[in-house]
Amino acid sequence: MGIVIRQSLKGTVVIYVAVVVGTVNNIWVMPKYLPPEYIGVVRALVEYAFLFAAFAHLGIPFIANKFFSEFRQENLQHRGFFAYMLLYPLLGLGLCLGLYVLLKDWITGFYELKSPILVNYYYFVIPLTIFLTYQVVLETYSHLHLRIVVPNILRELLVKIGNLVMVLGFGWGFYQLTGLVWATVVLYALPVIFLFFYLAWLQRLYLKPQWQYFSWEKTKTMGIYGLYTILGGIGVVIVSKVDAIMIPSLLGEKMMGIFTIPYFISLVIEVPKKALKQISTPILAHALHTQDRVLMYNIYQKTSLHLFLVGSFIFLGIWLNIDDVLGIIPNEIYKQGKYVVLFLGLAKVIDMATGLNGELLLFSSHYRFVLVLTIFLGIITIVSNYFFISFYGLNGAGLANLTCIVAYELIKSVYVWYYFKIHPFTYQTLYVLGVSLFVFTLVSFMPLPLQGIVAIFMRSVLISLLFVGLTILLHISPEVNMQLSKIFSFFSKK
Repeated sequence: MGIVIRQSLKGTVVIYVAVVVGTVNNIWVMPKYLPPEYIGVVRALVEYAFLFAAFAHLGIPFIANKFFSEFRQENLQHRGFFAYMLLYPLLGLGLCLGLYVLLKDWITGFYELKSPILVNYYYFVIPLTIFLTYQVVLETYSHLHLRIVVPNILRELLVKIGNLVMVLGFGWGFYQLTGLVWATVVLYALPVIFLFFYLAWLQRLYLKPQWQYFSWEKTKTMGIYGLYTILGGIGVVIVSKVDAIMIPSLLGEKMMGIFTIPYFISLVIEVPKKALKQISTPILAHALHTQDRVLMYNIYQKTSLHLFLVGSFIFLGIWLNIDDVLGIIPNEIYKQGKYVVLFLGLAKVIDMATGLNGELLLFSSHYRFVLVLTIFLGIITIVSNYFFISFYGLNGAGLANLTCIVAYELIKSVYVWYYFKIHPFTYQTLYVLGVSLFVFTLVSFMPLPLQGIVAIFMRSVLISLLFVGLTILLHISPEVNMQLSKIFSFFSKK
Protein backbone atom coordinates (compact mmCIF):
# COMPACT_ATOMS: atom_id res chain seq x y z
CA MET A 1 0.00 0.00 0.00
CA GLY A 2 3.03 2.28 0.48
CA ILE A 3 3.59 2.89 -3.23
CA VAL A 4 -0.13 3.57 -3.64
CA ILE A 5 -0.07 6.21 -0.89
CA ARG A 6 3.15 7.86 -2.14
CA GLN A 7 2.14 8.03 -5.79
CA SER A 8 -1.38 9.10 -4.88
CA LEU A 9 -0.08 11.91 -2.68
CA LYS A 10 2.10 13.19 -5.53
CA GLY A 11 -0.79 12.95 -7.95
CA THR A 12 -3.15 14.61 -5.49
CA VAL A 13 -0.78 17.54 -4.94
CA VAL A 14 -0.63 18.14 -8.69
CA ILE A 15 -4.39 17.89 -9.02
CA TYR A 16 -5.04 20.24 -6.12
CA VAL A 17 -2.74 22.88 -7.59
CA ALA A 18 -4.97 22.55 -10.65
CA VAL A 19 -8.01 22.79 -8.38
CA VAL A 20 -6.80 26.16 -7.10
CA VAL A 21 -6.45 27.42 -10.68
CA GLY A 22 -9.80 25.89 -11.62
CA THR A 23 -11.51 27.40 -8.59
CA VAL A 24 -10.34 30.89 -9.48
CA ASN A 25 -11.56 30.33 -13.03
CA ASN A 26 -14.91 28.74 -12.18
CA ILE A 27 -15.84 30.87 -9.18
CA TRP A 28 -14.73 34.27 -10.37
CA VAL A 29 -13.25 34.55 -13.89
CA MET A 30 -15.83 32.58 -15.91
CA PRO A 31 -18.92 34.14 -14.27
CA LYS A 32 -17.35 37.58 -14.63
CA TYR A 33 -16.40 37.43 -18.31
CA LEU A 34 -18.69 34.82 -19.88
CA PRO A 35 -22.50 34.93 -20.12
CA PRO A 36 -24.15 31.80 -18.68
CA GLU A 37 -25.23 30.82 -22.19
CA TYR A 38 -21.63 30.69 -23.42
CA ILE A 39 -20.50 28.72 -20.37
CA GLY A 40 -23.30 26.26 -21.11
CA VAL A 41 -22.35 25.90 -24.79
CA VAL A 42 -18.65 25.17 -24.11
CA ARG A 43 -19.44 22.78 -21.25
CA ALA A 44 -22.02 20.92 -23.34
CA LEU A 45 -19.62 20.48 -26.28
CA VAL A 46 -16.87 19.12 -24.05
CA GLU A 47 -19.24 16.80 -22.19
CA TYR A 48 -20.67 15.44 -25.44
CA ALA A 49 -17.10 14.72 -26.56
CA PHE A 50 -16.37 12.97 -23.25
CA LEU A 51 -19.52 10.91 -23.77
CA PHE A 52 -18.51 9.77 -27.26
CA ALA A 53 -14.89 9.18 -26.20
CA ALA A 54 -16.10 6.85 -23.44
CA PHE A 55 -17.43 4.53 -26.16
CA ALA A 56 -14.97 5.27 -28.95
CA HIS A 57 -11.95 3.82 -27.13
CA LEU A 58 -13.73 0.42 -27.16
CA GLY A 59 -12.72 -0.36 -23.59
CA ILE A 60 -8.96 0.02 -24.15
CA PRO A 61 -8.27 1.35 -20.61
CA PHE A 62 -9.92 -1.73 -19.09
CA ILE A 63 -8.40 -4.12 -21.63
CA ALA A 64 -4.96 -2.70 -20.87
CA ASN A 65 -5.33 -2.92 -17.11
CA LYS A 66 -6.55 -6.51 -17.30
CA PHE A 67 -4.35 -7.99 -20.04
CA PHE A 68 -1.15 -5.92 -20.12
CA SER A 69 0.50 -8.19 -17.53
CA GLU A 70 0.32 -11.02 -20.09
CA PHE A 71 2.27 -8.93 -22.65
CA ARG A 72 4.64 -7.10 -20.32
CA GLN A 73 8.26 -7.77 -21.30
CA GLU A 74 10.55 -4.81 -21.72
CA ASN A 75 13.13 -6.44 -23.98
CA LEU A 76 10.34 -7.39 -26.42
CA GLN A 77 8.77 -3.91 -26.31
CA HIS A 78 5.81 -5.41 -24.46
CA ARG A 79 5.04 -7.50 -27.54
CA GLY A 80 3.57 -4.56 -29.46
CA PHE A 81 0.80 -3.90 -26.94
CA PHE A 82 1.14 -0.12 -27.23
CA ALA A 83 0.63 -0.25 -31.00
CA TYR A 84 -2.52 -2.29 -30.40
CA MET A 85 -3.73 0.36 -27.92
CA LEU A 86 -3.28 3.06 -30.56
CA LEU A 87 -4.89 1.24 -33.48
CA TYR A 88 -7.88 -0.44 -31.84
CA PRO A 89 -9.77 2.80 -30.94
CA LEU A 90 -9.82 3.81 -34.61
CA LEU A 91 -12.66 1.34 -35.07
CA GLY A 92 -14.68 2.92 -32.29
CA LEU A 93 -13.99 6.46 -33.47
CA GLY A 94 -15.12 5.61 -36.98
CA LEU A 95 -18.36 4.07 -35.73
CA CYS A 96 -19.26 6.71 -33.12
CA LEU A 97 -18.40 9.75 -35.18
CA GLY A 98 -19.97 8.26 -38.31
CA LEU A 99 -23.27 7.86 -36.46
CA TYR A 100 -22.91 11.35 -35.00
CA VAL A 101 -22.70 12.84 -38.49
CA LEU A 102 -25.52 10.72 -39.91
CA LEU A 103 -27.88 11.51 -37.01
CA LYS A 104 -27.28 15.26 -36.99
CA ASP A 105 -30.87 16.27 -37.81
CA TRP A 106 -32.33 13.95 -35.20
CA ILE A 107 -29.89 15.04 -32.45
CA THR A 108 -30.14 18.77 -33.11
CA GLY A 109 -33.93 18.51 -33.10
CA PHE A 110 -33.80 18.16 -29.30
CA TYR A 111 -31.91 21.44 -28.89
CA GLU A 112 -33.12 23.84 -31.56
CA LEU A 113 -35.86 25.32 -29.39
CA LYS A 114 -34.09 25.75 -26.04
CA SER A 115 -30.42 25.89 -27.10
CA PRO A 116 -30.11 27.39 -30.59
CA ILE A 117 -26.52 28.63 -30.06
CA LEU A 118 -25.32 25.13 -29.19
CA VAL A 119 -26.63 23.72 -32.47
CA ASN A 120 -24.33 26.05 -34.44
CA TYR A 121 -21.23 24.32 -33.05
CA TYR A 122 -22.37 20.76 -33.63
CA TYR A 123 -19.32 19.53 -35.57
CA PHE A 124 -16.77 20.75 -33.03
CA VAL A 125 -17.58 17.65 -31.01
CA ILE A 126 -15.71 15.52 -33.59
CA PRO A 127 -12.12 16.79 -33.04
CA LEU A 128 -12.74 17.04 -29.29
CA THR A 129 -13.78 13.37 -29.24
CA ILE A 130 -10.65 12.27 -31.10
CA PHE A 131 -8.31 14.13 -28.76
CA LEU A 132 -10.09 12.98 -25.61
CA THR A 133 -10.06 9.36 -26.79
CA TYR A 134 -6.31 9.31 -27.32
CA GLN A 135 -5.66 11.23 -24.15
CA VAL A 136 -7.28 8.36 -22.24
CA VAL A 137 -5.27 5.79 -24.22
CA LEU A 138 -1.93 7.50 -23.54
CA GLU A 139 -2.75 8.13 -19.89
CA THR A 140 -3.63 4.47 -19.40
CA TYR A 141 -0.32 3.39 -20.89
CA SER A 142 1.49 5.78 -18.54
CA HIS A 143 -0.44 4.42 -15.54
CA LEU A 144 0.57 0.87 -16.46
CA HIS A 145 4.14 1.99 -15.83
CA LEU A 146 3.03 3.60 -12.53
CA ARG A 147 3.52 7.07 -13.97
CA ILE A 148 0.59 9.27 -12.93
CA VAL A 149 2.10 12.64 -12.04
CA VAL A 150 2.91 13.97 -15.52
CA PRO A 151 -0.42 12.76 -17.01
CA ASN A 152 -2.17 14.50 -14.11
CA ILE A 153 -0.23 17.68 -14.78
CA LEU A 154 -1.34 17.60 -18.41
CA ARG A 155 -4.96 16.58 -17.77
CA GLU A 156 -5.60 18.76 -14.76
CA LEU A 157 -3.13 21.62 -14.55
CA LEU A 158 -2.53 22.33 -18.24
CA VAL A 159 -6.23 22.21 -19.05
CA LYS A 160 -7.16 24.39 -16.06
CA ILE A 161 -4.55 27.02 -16.89
CA GLY A 162 -5.56 26.86 -20.54
CA ASN A 163 -9.21 27.39 -19.65
CA LEU A 164 -8.31 30.39 -17.53
CA VAL A 165 -6.27 31.93 -20.34
CA MET A 166 -9.07 31.24 -22.86
CA VAL A 167 -11.71 32.96 -20.75
CA LEU A 168 -9.44 35.96 -20.12
CA GLY A 169 -8.80 36.18 -23.86
CA PHE A 170 -12.55 36.33 -24.45
CA GLY A 171 -13.04 38.86 -21.67
CA TRP A 172 -10.31 41.11 -23.05
CA GLY A 173 -11.93 41.05 -26.49
CA PHE A 174 -9.41 38.98 -28.47
CA TYR A 175 -12.16 36.74 -29.89
CA GLN A 176 -15.85 35.93 -29.68
CA LEU A 177 -17.64 32.64 -28.98
CA THR A 178 -16.40 30.92 -32.13
CA GLY A 179 -12.80 31.74 -31.21
CA LEU A 180 -13.44 30.42 -27.70
CA VAL A 181 -14.69 27.11 -29.09
CA TRP A 182 -11.68 26.79 -31.42
CA ALA A 183 -9.36 27.53 -28.50
CA THR A 184 -11.08 24.75 -26.54
CA VAL A 185 -10.32 22.27 -29.33
CA VAL A 186 -6.64 23.29 -29.40
CA LEU A 187 -6.44 23.08 -25.61
CA TYR A 188 -7.59 19.45 -25.57
CA ALA A 189 -5.12 18.57 -28.33
CA LEU A 190 -2.13 19.70 -26.24
CA PRO A 191 -2.17 16.86 -23.65
CA VAL A 192 -2.14 14.28 -26.44
CA ILE A 193 0.87 15.90 -28.08
CA PHE A 194 2.79 16.28 -24.81
CA LEU A 195 2.00 12.70 -23.71
CA PHE A 196 3.57 11.35 -26.90
CA PHE A 197 6.73 13.33 -26.17
CA TYR A 198 6.68 12.20 -22.53
CA LEU A 199 6.42 8.52 -23.46
CA ALA A 200 9.23 8.99 -25.98
CA TRP A 201 11.34 10.55 -23.22
CA LEU A 202 10.60 7.53 -21.01
CA GLN A 203 11.68 5.30 -23.92
CA ARG A 204 8.33 3.55 -23.82
CA LEU A 205 7.02 4.66 -27.21
CA TYR A 206 6.91 1.24 -28.84
CA LEU A 207 5.02 1.94 -32.07
CA LYS A 208 5.85 -1.22 -34.00
CA PRO A 209 2.96 -3.73 -34.14
CA GLN A 210 3.89 -7.32 -33.31
CA TRP A 211 0.82 -9.20 -34.47
CA GLN A 212 2.43 -12.61 -33.95
CA TYR A 213 1.67 -12.22 -30.26
CA PHE A 214 -1.98 -11.44 -30.92
CA SER A 215 -3.69 -14.70 -31.74
CA TRP A 216 -7.25 -14.59 -32.96
CA GLU A 217 -8.49 -16.13 -29.72
CA LYS A 218 -6.58 -13.63 -27.57
CA THR A 219 -7.68 -10.67 -29.69
CA LYS A 220 -11.30 -11.85 -29.62
CA THR A 221 -11.18 -12.35 -25.84
CA MET A 222 -9.80 -8.84 -25.32
CA GLY A 223 -12.29 -7.33 -27.74
CA ILE A 224 -15.28 -9.02 -26.10
CA TYR A 225 -14.04 -7.96 -22.68
CA GLY A 226 -13.65 -4.38 -23.91
CA LEU A 227 -17.19 -4.38 -25.31
CA TYR A 228 -18.56 -5.71 -22.04
CA THR A 229 -16.79 -2.97 -20.09
CA ILE A 230 -18.15 -0.32 -22.46
CA LEU A 231 -21.67 -1.64 -22.18
CA GLY A 232 -21.11 -2.08 -18.47
CA GLY A 233 -20.05 1.55 -18.24
CA ILE A 234 -23.12 2.92 -20.00
CA GLY A 235 -24.90 3.66 -16.74
CA VAL A 236 -21.89 5.36 -15.18
CA VAL A 237 -21.32 7.50 -18.27
CA ILE A 238 -24.98 8.43 -18.42
CA VAL A 239 -25.05 9.38 -14.72
CA SER A 240 -22.02 11.65 -15.14
CA LYS A 241 -23.00 13.21 -18.47
CA VAL A 242 -26.81 13.15 -18.56
CA ASP A 243 -27.05 16.66 -17.15
CA ALA A 244 -25.09 18.03 -20.10
CA ILE A 245 -27.46 16.19 -22.44
CA MET A 246 -30.83 16.92 -20.82
CA ILE A 247 -30.49 20.36 -19.21
CA PRO A 248 -29.81 22.20 -22.51
CA SER A 249 -32.74 20.34 -24.06
CA LEU A 250 -35.25 20.81 -21.21
CA LEU A 251 -34.13 24.08 -19.59
CA GLY A 252 -31.84 25.76 -22.12
CA GLU A 253 -28.15 26.56 -22.51
CA LYS A 254 -28.37 29.41 -19.96
CA MET A 255 -29.46 27.02 -17.21
CA MET A 256 -26.72 24.66 -18.35
CA GLY A 257 -24.23 27.44 -17.71
CA ILE A 258 -25.67 28.05 -14.23
CA PHE A 259 -25.54 24.32 -13.43
CA THR A 260 -21.89 24.18 -14.54
CA ILE A 261 -20.62 26.25 -11.60
CA PRO A 262 -22.00 24.03 -8.77
CA TYR A 263 -21.04 21.00 -10.86
CA PHE A 264 -17.42 22.14 -10.94
CA ILE A 265 -17.51 22.89 -7.21
CA SER A 266 -18.64 19.33 -6.48
CA LEU A 267 -15.89 17.87 -8.66
CA VAL A 268 -13.30 19.05 -6.14
CA ILE A 269 -14.50 16.33 -3.76
CA GLU A 270 -13.51 13.42 -6.00
CA VAL A 271 -10.07 14.72 -6.90
CA PRO A 272 -8.26 12.28 -4.53
CA LYS A 273 -10.17 9.37 -6.05
CA LYS A 274 -8.69 10.13 -9.45
CA ALA A 275 -5.14 9.94 -8.11
CA LEU A 276 -5.74 6.89 -5.90
CA LYS A 277 -7.68 5.04 -8.56
CA GLN A 278 -5.02 5.63 -11.20
CA ILE A 279 -2.34 3.89 -9.17
CA SER A 280 -4.54 1.33 -7.36
CA THR A 281 -6.38 -0.05 -10.39
CA PRO A 282 -3.38 -1.82 -12.01
CA ILE A 283 -2.43 -3.30 -8.62
CA LEU A 284 -5.98 -4.53 -8.04
CA ALA A 285 -6.07 -6.05 -11.54
CA HIS A 286 -2.77 -7.83 -10.84
CA ALA A 287 -4.12 -9.15 -7.50
CA LEU A 288 -7.16 -10.59 -9.26
CA HIS A 289 -5.02 -12.07 -12.03
CA THR A 290 -2.71 -13.80 -9.52
CA GLN A 291 -5.64 -14.63 -7.19
CA ASP A 292 -3.94 -12.80 -4.32
CA ARG A 293 -6.98 -12.38 -2.06
CA VAL A 294 -4.99 -10.77 0.75
CA LEU A 295 -3.75 -7.98 -1.52
CA MET A 296 -7.19 -7.61 -3.10
CA TYR A 297 -8.90 -7.32 0.28
CA ASN A 298 -6.27 -4.89 1.52
CA ILE A 299 -6.52 -2.62 -1.52
CA TYR A 300 -10.32 -2.69 -1.44
CA GLN A 301 -10.67 -1.68 2.20
CA LYS A 302 -7.76 0.74 2.34
CA THR A 303 -8.90 2.70 -0.70
CA SER A 304 -12.44 2.85 0.66
CA LEU A 305 -11.30 4.16 4.04
CA HIS A 306 -8.95 6.80 2.67
CA LEU A 307 -11.36 7.98 -0.01
CA PHE A 308 -14.19 8.26 2.51
CA LEU A 309 -11.90 10.11 4.91
CA VAL A 310 -10.66 12.72 2.48
CA GLY A 311 -14.00 12.96 0.63
CA SER A 312 -15.85 13.74 3.87
CA PHE A 313 -13.24 16.34 4.81
CA ILE A 314 -13.52 18.15 1.48
CA PHE A 315 -17.32 17.95 1.46
CA LEU A 316 -17.48 19.56 4.91
CA GLY A 317 -15.17 22.32 3.75
CA ILE A 318 -17.36 23.02 0.74
CA TRP A 319 -20.84 22.72 2.26
CA LEU A 320 -20.13 24.60 5.48
CA ASN A 321 -18.74 27.47 3.36
CA ILE A 322 -21.24 27.28 0.51
CA ASP A 323 -23.10 30.54 1.19
CA ASP A 324 -19.86 32.53 1.27
CA VAL A 325 -18.49 30.67 -1.77
CA LEU A 326 -21.56 31.48 -3.85
CA GLY A 327 -21.54 35.01 -2.44
CA ILE A 328 -18.16 35.86 -3.98
CA ILE A 329 -19.26 34.83 -7.48
CA PRO A 330 -19.71 38.05 -9.51
CA ASN A 331 -23.19 37.11 -10.77
CA GLU A 332 -25.88 36.34 -8.15
CA ILE A 333 -27.75 34.15 -10.63
CA TYR A 334 -25.50 31.25 -9.63
CA LYS A 335 -26.83 31.18 -6.06
CA GLN A 336 -29.74 29.07 -7.25
CA GLY A 337 -27.29 26.20 -7.60
CA LYS A 338 -26.70 25.89 -3.82
CA TYR A 339 -28.57 22.64 -3.30
CA VAL A 340 -27.15 21.20 -6.51
CA VAL A 341 -23.80 21.32 -4.69
CA LEU A 342 -25.34 19.45 -1.73
CA PHE A 343 -26.83 16.65 -3.83
CA LEU A 344 -23.82 16.23 -6.12
CA GLY A 345 -21.42 16.45 -3.17
CA LEU A 346 -23.18 13.73 -1.20
CA ALA A 347 -23.20 11.54 -4.31
CA LYS A 348 -19.41 11.96 -4.64
CA VAL A 349 -18.82 11.05 -0.98
CA ILE A 350 -20.99 7.92 -1.23
CA ASP A 351 -19.22 6.87 -4.41
CA MET A 352 -15.83 7.32 -2.72
CA ALA A 353 -16.89 5.49 0.45
CA THR A 354 -17.64 2.31 -1.50
CA GLY A 355 -14.10 2.24 -2.88
CA LEU A 356 -13.13 0.30 -5.98
CA ASN A 357 -16.12 -2.06 -6.09
CA GLY A 358 -16.78 -1.34 -9.76
CA GLU A 359 -13.16 -1.93 -10.74
CA LEU A 360 -13.09 -5.15 -8.71
CA LEU A 361 -16.06 -6.49 -10.65
CA LEU A 362 -14.78 -5.33 -14.03
CA PHE A 363 -11.41 -7.07 -13.61
CA SER A 364 -12.96 -10.29 -12.29
CA SER A 365 -15.00 -13.03 -13.94
CA HIS A 366 -18.14 -11.20 -12.80
CA TYR A 367 -17.72 -8.31 -15.22
CA ARG A 368 -20.84 -9.38 -17.13
CA PHE A 369 -22.95 -8.51 -14.11
CA VAL A 370 -21.80 -4.90 -14.45
CA LEU A 371 -23.36 -4.89 -17.93
CA VAL A 372 -26.78 -5.85 -16.59
CA LEU A 373 -26.52 -3.48 -13.64
CA THR A 374 -25.42 -0.44 -15.59
CA ILE A 375 -28.02 -0.88 -18.30
CA PHE A 376 -30.56 -0.77 -15.47
CA LEU A 377 -28.77 2.28 -14.03
CA GLY A 378 -28.81 4.01 -17.41
CA ILE A 379 -32.55 3.52 -17.76
CA ILE A 380 -33.43 4.80 -14.29
CA THR A 381 -30.99 7.70 -14.70
CA ILE A 382 -32.62 8.92 -17.90
CA VAL A 383 -36.13 8.49 -16.52
CA SER A 384 -35.37 10.09 -13.13
CA ASN A 385 -33.50 13.01 -14.69
CA TYR A 386 -36.31 13.70 -17.13
CA PHE A 387 -38.96 13.85 -14.41
CA PHE A 388 -36.82 15.47 -11.71
CA ILE A 389 -35.51 18.17 -14.04
CA SER A 390 -38.99 18.79 -15.44
CA PHE A 391 -40.48 19.23 -11.94
CA TYR A 392 -37.58 20.63 -9.88
CA GLY A 393 -35.30 22.30 -12.43
CA LEU A 394 -31.60 22.37 -11.60
CA ASN A 395 -32.12 20.88 -8.13
CA GLY A 396 -33.86 17.95 -9.82
CA ALA A 397 -30.71 17.16 -11.81
CA GLY A 398 -28.67 17.01 -8.60
CA LEU A 399 -31.29 14.95 -6.75
CA ALA A 400 -31.55 12.45 -9.61
CA ASN A 401 -27.77 12.05 -9.60
CA LEU A 402 -27.71 11.36 -5.85
CA THR A 403 -30.58 8.86 -6.05
CA CYS A 404 -29.00 6.88 -8.87
CA ILE A 405 -25.53 6.80 -7.29
CA VAL A 406 -26.91 5.50 -3.99
CA ALA A 407 -28.80 2.70 -5.75
CA TYR A 408 -25.86 1.82 -8.00
CA GLU A 409 -23.22 1.70 -5.26
CA LEU A 410 -25.48 -0.24 -2.89
CA ILE A 411 -26.17 -2.97 -5.44
CA LYS A 412 -22.48 -3.27 -6.40
CA SER A 413 -21.34 -3.47 -2.77
CA VAL A 414 -23.91 -6.15 -1.92
CA TYR A 415 -22.92 -8.16 -4.99
CA VAL A 416 -19.20 -7.97 -4.10
CA TRP A 417 -19.94 -9.02 -0.53
CA TYR A 418 -22.09 -11.95 -1.67
CA TYR A 419 -19.61 -13.40 -4.18
CA PHE A 420 -16.24 -12.32 -2.81
CA LYS A 421 -17.19 -12.29 0.89
CA ILE A 422 -15.52 -8.91 1.34
CA HIS A 423 -16.88 -5.43 1.94
CA PRO A 424 -15.20 -2.02 1.89
CA PHE A 425 -16.05 -0.97 5.45
CA THR A 426 -14.28 -1.36 8.79
CA TYR A 427 -14.88 0.00 12.26
CA GLN A 428 -12.67 2.94 11.19
CA THR A 429 -15.37 3.82 8.67
CA LEU A 430 -17.69 4.50 11.61
CA TYR A 431 -15.01 6.74 13.14
CA VAL A 432 -14.89 8.78 9.93
CA LEU A 433 -18.67 9.12 9.93
CA GLY A 434 -18.68 10.12 13.59
CA VAL A 435 -15.92 12.69 13.15
CA SER A 436 -17.71 14.16 10.12
CA LEU A 437 -21.03 14.52 11.96
CA PHE A 438 -19.30 16.01 15.01
CA VAL A 439 -17.40 18.61 12.96
CA PHE A 440 -20.49 19.45 10.90
CA THR A 441 -22.65 19.98 13.99
CA LEU A 442 -20.04 22.00 15.89
CA VAL A 443 -19.11 24.33 13.00
CA SER A 444 -22.73 24.76 11.85
CA PHE A 445 -23.81 26.14 15.21
CA MET A 446 -20.66 28.16 15.85
CA PRO A 447 -21.31 31.87 15.07
CA LEU A 448 -18.76 33.52 12.78
CA PRO A 449 -19.35 37.28 12.36
CA LEU A 450 -17.42 37.42 9.08
CA GLN A 451 -18.25 37.19 5.39
CA GLY A 452 -16.65 36.40 2.07
CA ILE A 453 -13.10 35.12 1.65
CA VAL A 454 -12.12 35.89 5.26
CA ALA A 455 -15.03 33.79 6.56
CA ILE A 456 -14.16 30.95 4.17
CA PHE A 457 -10.54 30.98 5.35
CA MET A 458 -11.34 31.09 9.07
CA ARG A 459 -14.04 28.43 8.86
CA SER A 460 -11.79 26.19 6.74
CA VAL A 461 -8.97 26.48 9.29
CA LEU A 462 -11.39 25.49 12.05
CA ILE A 463 -12.71 22.51 10.04
CA SER A 464 -9.15 21.39 9.25
CA LEU A 465 -7.96 21.60 12.86
CA LEU A 466 -10.97 19.66 14.15
CA PHE A 467 -11.10 17.02 11.41
CA VAL A 468 -7.36 16.37 11.06
CA GLY A 469 -6.83 16.54 14.81
CA LEU A 470 -9.52 13.95 15.51
CA THR A 471 -8.26 11.75 12.66
CA ILE A 472 -4.80 11.66 14.22
CA LEU A 473 -6.08 11.29 17.78
CA LEU A 474 -8.34 8.35 16.93
CA HIS A 475 -5.68 6.65 14.75
CA ILE A 476 -8.23 6.24 11.96
CA SER A 477 -5.51 5.63 9.38
CA PRO A 478 -1.97 4.48 10.26
CA GLU A 479 -0.87 5.50 6.75
CA VAL A 480 -2.20 9.03 7.14
CA ASN A 481 -0.64 9.34 10.60
CA MET A 482 2.70 8.19 9.20
CA GLN A 483 2.62 10.63 6.29
CA LEU A 484 1.61 13.53 8.55
CA SER A 485 4.36 12.57 10.99
CA LYS A 486 6.90 12.76 8.15
CA ILE A 487 5.58 16.17 7.12
CA PHE A 488 5.74 17.49 10.70
CA SER A 489 9.25 16.09 11.14
CA PHE A 490 10.38 17.72 7.91
CA PHE A 491 9.16 21.16 8.93
CA SER A 492 10.40 20.79 12.51
CA LYS A 493 13.95 20.37 11.19
CA LYS A 494 13.76 23.61 9.24
